[in-house]
Amino acid sequence: MTTEMLARVSEGAKWMDRHRPGWADRIDTDALDLQHCHKCVIGQIVSSYWAFVGRYQEDKATFHRNEAWAVQHGFSMPYATTWPDPHISRWKDLREAWITEVLARRFAALPQDVKTEQPVAVTA
Repeated sequence: MTTEMLARVSEGAKWMDRHRPGWADRIDTDALDLQHCHKCVIGQIVSSYWAFVGRYQEDKATFHRNEAWAVQHGFSMPYATTWPDPHISRWKDLREAWITEVLARRFAALPQDVKTEQPVAVTA
């Protein structure tokens, strides 16, 4: 996971905060799959990823602008024009960056006494 990728995910999280408050609590991190239009962050919270970025619009310039926005906000990777996808390992990193963001937000929302609770010692 790169600093640049974490920054992109942070921008996407800020967008989600503004437009879909409470989104992090609704993400199923086990099912999170950024290469699947219904299991990615946008797919789980907003709608189908492709419907969101305007995949089916006649205007290709609008689609490319929306897709670039999605990449800049950590919702996608640059569109691959070759197979296999040269970004395949980076998709995994992007998923990990989103899970990190989601879990950090969930932890931050916990009451302070839960955060500072000492673990219970287990004895045999």
